[in-house]
Amino acid sequence: MAKELNPAWVSEVLELINESPYLQALGIEVNELGEGYARGGLTVERTHLNAFGGMHGGMFASLIDNITYWAMYALLPEGMGATTLDVHGDYLRSCTAGDRVSYEGRVVKMGGTVILCECDVFDGEGRILAHGTSKILASKTIQPAEAMYANLRPGYVLPPKFLGD
Repeated sequence: MAKELNPAWVSEVLELINESPYLQALGIEVNELGEGYARGGLTVERTHLNAFGGMHGGMFASLIDNITYWAMYALLPEGMGATTLDVHGDYLRSCTAGDRVSYEGRVVKMGGTVILCECDVFDGEGRILAHGTSKILASKTIQPAEAMYANLRPGYVLPPKFLGD
């Protein structure tokens, strides 16, 4: 029988994710986290644009990398950490300052060591702007969850990940 995620854990992890200095600097939000998926949104700002007025490919890459990582996070066994091995993005349509975009990451294959995820980025009308994939390495010695808490909230302890733990 699969364990059920603790809603208090999910809520606390979402707060921690959104306290990330990098995500705050870029305006990236993660609004939903579950077993094998994560969703978020972004209001495109002038600082996200390339010289031609469209959102920079590097911003799309940051969205893909971020949301695919968090998509697999709830599926990691306790005590495991992870890091991105690579990110691939296909940028299909532009957007510009003031546009609201949404993105969803999903786990395609949860391997014991390598995890394959994908992401779609949409504009406010539901049109796809980008599609990406990410391979993530899971390990007990790379970026364990405790490192996030120690960095963002020293001394903080999360609620149990699963109900009944």
